[in-house]
Amino acid sequence: MVAISGTSWFTLAATTTALFATVTEAHLSMTVSKANDDSYLTTSVRVPHGCQSADGSPTRAITVTLPVDIMRVQVENVAGWNVTTESEPVSPPVTMGTSQITSRVKTIRWEGGPLPQGQYKDFGMRIFLPVAKDGSKSELIFFPVLQECETGRDLWNQIPDTEGYNHELQRDAPHIEINTHPDDTPWTENRLVKGQTSAASSTIANSGAISLLVAAVAVYYLV
Repeated sequence: MVAISGTSWFTLAATTTALFATVTEAHLSMTVSKANDDSYLTTSVRVPHGCQSADGSPTRAITVTLPVDIMRVQVENVAGWNVTTESEPVSPPVTMGTSQITSRVKTIRWEGGPLPQGQYKDFGMRIFLPVAKDGSKSELIFFPVLQECETGRDLWNQIPDTEGYNHELQRDAPHIEINTHPDDTPWTENRLVKGQTSAASSTIANSGAISLLVAAVAVYYLV
C-alpha cells in the first residue's frame, strides 16, 4: 500500500486545484461563433467572470465595439441592465437591398447588475454579417469589449496576427468565424483563436482532473 504524507497530500490537492483553474477558466466569447456570411445571426457576448485585474470584482458594464463592416444590429433588452448605443456616419453610404445605409451602430453598452464572480450573463444582439473578403475561405471578425467592474476594468481587445498582439495578456477579443459551417449547437463556446483551449479539450481535461482528485482521495483514506 502506498502512503501519502500530509505534505504530499497537500501538494497533490493544490496541484489538482490549479489544474481545475487552468482548464475551466473561460474568457469573454460569442455564444454563437460560426456562421454563414452575408446573413443575419443572433448571438451574445458571454461574460463568465468578473474583472480578472481586480480579483474577480463584480461586473457593472460592458461596451462592445462592432466590426466596421456590420451595418445592421438589433440589441437585446437584458433585464436589470440599461442599454445604449453610439452611432457613426457611413461615408460613402452603403446600399443594402432597397435601403441606403448612412449611419451605423459603432458601440453597444450595457450597464447595470452587478454581475458577481461565479455567475455569467449573456448580452444579446441580432446582426447582419458582412460578406467574407475571400469567398474561398473562412474569416474571423472581432468584437472588442471593455468590461467595467465595481473595482477596475479589463479590455478584451487583442486580435491575433495584428501589430501589438500579445497572447500572454490572455485578453483576446471575442470573435465570429464567417463563411463557414454554422454552429450546430449554439450553446457550444468555440475557442478558435490559436493558443486557446477548445470546449471539447476542456471537457477532457476536466475529466482527467476529476479522476486525479478521486484517486488521491481514495489513496488517502486507504492509508
